[in-house]
Amino acid sequence: MRRLLSLAALLAAAASPVLADERMEHAEWASEFYQGTGEASTKEEGMARFGLSCNEDNCRLYYENGINCEPGNNYPIVISTSAGSMAVETICAPAATAGGEVTRYWFTELPQLNDALMQSDAIGIAFPLSNGQFRISQFQMNGYGEATERVASGMRARRAEREALEAADRERRIKEAAERARKAQEAAERARQAAEQAAARKAAEQEAAAERARIAAEKEAAERAKARETATAQPVEPAKVEEKLAEPTQSTASAVEPAAQPTADAKDGAGKGSQDEPDTEPRPGTESTRGKRLPSGL
Repeated sequence: MRRLLSLAALLAAAASPVLADERMEHAEWASEFYQGTGEASTKEEGMARFGLSCNEDNCRLYYENGINCEPGNNYPIVISTSAGSMAVETICAPAATAGGEVTRYWFTELPQLNDALMQSDAIGIAFPLSNGQFRISQFQMNGYGEATERVASGMRARRAEREALEAADRERRIKEAAERARKAQEAAERARQAAEQAAARKAAEQEAAAERARIAAEKEAAERAKARETATAQPVEPAKVEEKLAEPTQSTASAVEPAAQPTADAKDGAGKGSQDEPDTEPRPGTESTRGKRLPSGL
């Protein structure tokens, strides 16, 4: 890209005196540049003008005589040179100039015509009129070669400069696109690495949580097993066994003892009851009193 820019700068420097907009005189001819075009022309004493107009792509001869024409229509003319006369087909089209827009008759491309013009000191153009006559214009060709060469070389230099700048711009855009692609690739790689690291951290966290849960479960199971072993291995003291065996006997004796020794109130109550209700008191030896201790008053 640096070489292309250098080439463009050299071309611009070399073309600067050629592409200057000032008008330059070349004997009977003049050359100038206007709005991206270069023009070399000569003018007769009347209104007619003959010249060469160039852009970056091509150059065309034209004839201008102040007579209006229909744009797009063809008009034949006769041109006389030192090499002879020839009929030339022209086409009517407007053109922008430094003095404003004008109507011109543009020549078709004829390589042999340029050679004839280069060899001629003067030329004549016969333009047919509607009244059957011809309008004759004469032009001096002294300076034609220098003026047309300045214009043609200037436009070639401008085209080369434009192409060099376009090439440099294309290379710049290619490099910028490559740089953007590289940065995008690096960003994608960073995102991928970040995703992998996040996934690795998550997996590590899950593995650590699972390990902690496993250790807690093993610890709890070990504690339970130890508690069962402790409960199974603990001996029962003999004194406590005897106390547990003696407790039912003492309770039975306590329950039977009051029935064996009734109180005086019970005796009185029993005596009174037998006097008041003799028929309802069970007799000794009956089913209801069997196995029971009877009061001593009976």
